[in-house]
Parts: sequence; C-alpha cells; structure tokens
Amino acid sequence: MSDAAPDPAGGSSRRERRKRELPDRIMEAATSLFEAKGFSATTVEEIADAADVAEKTFYNHFATKQSLVQELAEDSLRRMRSMLEEARDHPGSIAEQLDRFFRCAADEAASSSRDLTRELILELVRVSQVDGVGPERNRHLHACFGALLRDAMERGELASDFDVDFFAEICVASYTGMIINWVSLPTYPLRARLLATSRFLAQAISASPPLDAPSQHPETTQETRAR
Repeated sequence: MSDAAPDPAGGSSRRERRKRELPDRIMEAATSLFEAKGFSATTVEEIADAADVAEKTFYNHFATKQSLVQELAEDSLRRMRSMLEEARDHPGSIAEQLDRFFRCAADEAASSSRDLTRELILELVRVSQVDGVGPERNRHLHACFGALLRDAMERGELASDFDVDFFAEICVASYTGMIINWVSLPTYPLRARLLATSRFLAQAISASPPLDAPSQHPETTQETRAR
C-alpha cells in the first residue's frame, strides 16, 4: 500500500470540474429551452427542472435568469476569442488564417439559434451600458485580430507601416456587423457574407499602399492633387 500523498494539483483540478458541473448543466438546459421557447417564455422553474436541480440550486449559481444570459453571452465571446487563437496557430498565410476564422464563425452560427444570439447581443449591449465593460470586451476581439495581423507582419506578409490597430477594428466591425444583420434579417445569407468578408479583408491587406486613409483629410488630398 502506497503512502504517497494525493497530488494537490490533481485534487484541485477535480474540485474545479465538480464546481463547474452544476452551472454548466444549468446553462446547457437553459440554452436548449431558450432555443426552443425563447427567452421570455422560459421560466427559472423550467430551467431547473430540465437541469434536474432544485430552484434553490439555480439561484445558488445565478442570481437571476438575466445573469444566466449574461454568462452565456460571456461564453459566446470566449468561443470567438478561442476561434481566433486557433486561426492564429493554424499554419498558412494571413488570408488562409482569416478564411479559417470566418469559416469557423459560420459553422458556429449554423449551429446556433438566431433568437438566442439576438438575446446574447442585447445582453452584451445592456451590460456595457450598466458597468461600462462593453468596450473592453470588444478590445479582447480587437487584440486577437491584432495579434494575428502582427504575426503576418513579422512573416513579411504586410508592409512595416501597415496600420494593424485600424485594420483590427475593421475586422471586428465586419464580423459583428454580419452577425447583427443575421439576427435581424430572416433571409440574410450569413455564411456567404462571412466568406466574402474574409476574401475582401485578405485583398484589402494586400493592397498597396496599406490602409492609411484616416490619416488624410479630404482637403489635404485635394491640395496635394492641385499641386
């Protein structure tokens, strides 16, 4: 019989998994119900019943149904960041990496409910107005796109004076704009638009000179042409 002490790290990992088991189960049950019935028509009692927990257990993990939606919205953003990080790790050109991300985003949307996605977007907007963290969340996506672009610059794919921050903003705005259109317009062809956006962004990156238009005012451009 061994006298070896249990691995503290392993024990801690198991405890963390058990700690997450119930809230994850509740979130999965809520997601299924929200997709089937909609957010407003789903009650906490129904979520608890679907997750096979008591209502008290639900409230031990989530103060309200709205706080559960907030956690689902945060989880959605984490998945987006993870997809960007995976695209960054994927060998290939910046065009291939962008294509990989936008294809993964299209696959993610295809398996999601428009109504639930709309609710998550509204929740992110609502929270950003309450606690002011919305812009910071967007900066996480901005930072992920920026890292991907800086890698491309180090590989010599982009000019040294390429405006990474500006283009990262375009990437974030393009992606979020497509998702908002998708949840707002019933026949919006999201997959086709996302793949077209990927190709457009790749072509814009390769444009010469790089995107530096915001640094010039129309008056300055006209004066230069006049000379």
